[in-house]
Amino acid sequence: MHYTIRKIALLVFLFCAGSNRSSAQDYSQYHLSINHTEEEIFVKGHIHQGVQGYIAVFNKYDFVFMGDCITAMQLALYDNDEQAFLTIIKKAFQNGLMPRHFQLHAMRYVKNHPLYIKNTDKIADLYKANRPHYLERIDTVTLRKMICLYAYDQLSKNFHPGESIPQYILRYKPLVTHSLSEVKKIIAQKGFPSDKIIGLDQYDIMHELHIDSFDAIDYYNRNKDDKRFYTSPSSFKFDEYIFSSGLYFPIIIHYVSCLDNDGEHRYSRYDKRRYLIYSDEFFMQQIKAGNIHPKDVAFLYDQGFIGYPQKPALHGDKFFNVGTNVEYMINQPGSISREELNKTRAMFFIAPIEIQIAKYNFLKEHCMLPGSGYSGCRS
Repeated sequence: MHYTIRKIALLVFLFCAGSNRSSAQDYSQYHLSINHTEEEIFVKGHIHQGVQGYIAVFNKYDFVFMGDCITAMQLALYDNDEQAFLTIIKKAFQNGLMPRHFQLHAMRYVKNHPLYIKNTDKIADLYKANRPHYLERIDTVTLRKMICLYAYDQLSKNFHPGESIPQYILRYKPLVTHSLSEVKKIIAQKGFPSDKIIGLDQYDIMHELHIDSFDAIDYYNRNKDDKRFYTSPSSFKFDEYIFSSGLYFPIIIHYVSCLDNDGEHRYSRYDKRRYLIYSDEFFMQQIKAGNIHPKDVAFLYDQGFIGYPQKPALHGDKFFNVGTNVEYMINQPGSISREELNKTRAMFFIAPIEIQIAKYNFLKEHCMLPGSGYSGCRS
């Protein structure tokens, strides 16, 4: 009897320990493996081996970043590997992909491929079988809070007719300051509220979850006649083709915009450090936990250079050059050298710029979705 109890207790302990190891997986290894896979494909031209490399990485992690799934899926179709395509699409459904996404223009390569058309019924069955896995993983309390913060920021962010800059700052700055404070509370308690914690941006997710709470568009419909707000419905209809969660980005960016605004000049030179609400060490911790994508962090760093000025040349400052316009930026006179750029990217587990350029050019050439993330930062 005592032996049986001890045996059961040991099994429970081992199960919990295994669960803890799974939840504490180091996503720096995930990103380094994806980088190696992309080099194999886009630099060395080994498509088939690279697709198998994607699958090997996906098999090690429950949560994976959807942009990687989309890239792998397109390449499996390019390689006419039916089994790999179905394996990857199953993983994608477990991480938030929906059949309606294939109707997006950005997904036309998948939608029009013969292997996709051949397997339409099987794909529908895979979605039904795997969608619950994705929904069960969502932290609905955090998602509800983030949608609320995002929606009220969108309702309040625009200038009202006849409103002066000082009046705008007086009205909007307290709200966005409070919103950022609430986001930071979530980060302290749960980690960065991104894909892993709250899932992909989806305009009707709360309705699907049958939770008594609003989706972003519901906040607009509820407040569209309120004279305190001056906005349009487009701000509340998520761009689902980014295949990520970007709810916290506008709050951070709008907060910094208010700090930059001195009441006389609406568009002053951005102080890049104001975007960085945490230290490198904290961002690194969040990357390793899978709570934030390295290129999301890089996007926050790069904001200090975008437009003010166009060419980064500040010695000692971090610049990653993420997004879809990389070749333009790095070819500007006086820009940071590729060697220095790649050294900075490597610190945060981001592939060398040459791999990113080769990947982007290949995907664009074949009419595939070339990237994902807020403002295309995960391209």
